[in-house]
Amino acid sequence: MTLEEIGDAIREIWKNCGFSEGEFLCEARLVVRERTERLKICYHGTDEETADIIVEKGFKPGTYFGEHLEDALAFGGSYVFEVCFPQDTTSVSGWQFTTREWIPVDRIVRLKHIEIKETLYEDKALGKRIFESNLPKGEEDD
Repeated sequence: MTLEEIGDAIREIWKNCGFSEGEFLCEARLVVRERTERLKICYHGTDEETADIIVEKGFKPGTYFGEHLEDALAFGGSYVFEVCFPQDTTSVSGWQFTTREWIPVDRIVRLKHIEIKETLYEDKALGKRIFESNLPKGEEDD
């Protein structure tokens, strides 16, 4: 693969994750250096009002993201963002993580409104037990 082909492939990856051509060119050195970096989608669920703010301003530091759509729906809300992250972004708990930095709008892959018509069965006590078992030590009482 030639350097030009590598550049085109990286440009396409960034384009698919919502980055502009200008951002690609500004960060070309970083991208080429990390050209083997793989990307993934993580999810953030929220309400309609907050979704409108996020679309304009991005995500604040400390925002929770999940690696599974179901978690974003269950704990966030029916407005679900798909957001581009490096493949090696991992969660401490194994299912969710928080960001330390602001996540810009151009990392949003898509925003969906997902309506769940009805829940056919739910064991709330078991759900709570699973949730609490994944909290970092010291957060159980929050």
